Amino acid sequence: MQLNINAAIRFYDEVSSINSKHASSITGLIGEDIALNVFRHYARSQDWDVTVLDAPCTEGKRKGKWLDKWLVVARDSPPCLYQVEIKNWSAHSLGGKHLAHNSSPEEIALYKQQRWRGLWDQANERFYGDYLNKVLSPMQPPLAQAHLPVEPLLILWFAIHPFGLNEPFFTMKAQGAFARVHVFSVSAYLRALNVDTIQLDVPRIEERMYILQTLLPQEFPASPFGASTEKTDA
Repeated sequence: MQLNINAAIRFYDEVSSINSKHASSITGLIGEDIALNVFRHYARSQDWDVTVLDAPCTEGKRKGKWLDKWLVVARDSPPCLYQVEIKNWSAHSLGGKHLAHNSSPEEIALYKQQRWRGLWDQANERFYGDYLNKVLSPMQPPLAQAHLPVEPLLILWFAIHPFGLNEPFFTMKAQGAFARVHVFSVSAYLRALNVDTIQLDVPRIEERMYILQTLLPQEFPASPFGASTEKTDA
């Protein structure tokens, strides 16, 4: 399935009264799969091999923390097991901030740094809040991969970097069970690509689109929002 890069950036990064009405529902439908597979696209560009495991990413207790995915990432030898938390926070989320698709490099760099300062407790080398810090809690790996080293990976939608650099994937020293944490920014990666679309392997989205088309077989009009358009480049 092709991802329209400019449309995705506009939808998630730009404040829009129209898109904000649908952002949560659309994210629930496709957000996790898009974020995860954009990371896989980046990984392939780095000659890494990434395998998504169909296994729960939990602490192995009846109650406790849980994350979104297990990934086997072969970027070194032996491969590494990533325990992954995905947050599709965008301009439409609580506290979200507008970042135009055509923002200057200086504006993007400042935005990235501001975002990072709002999430990372540098003094304690941890994230603020349990909703992110749970990625630093060890999960119980699948039995078949229990021999692999485990590292935490946080995938965020919005552009972020501690120094504002044009690096969609970066690693920070952490305290606690893990010595470091990896962070990947979907928006930062898409903005760095000089192409209009990328091909993503998203079978779950394709299945959902098929079901929707089955339920609603009529053709959509050219613009379901009417003739008016919004200016979103604030």
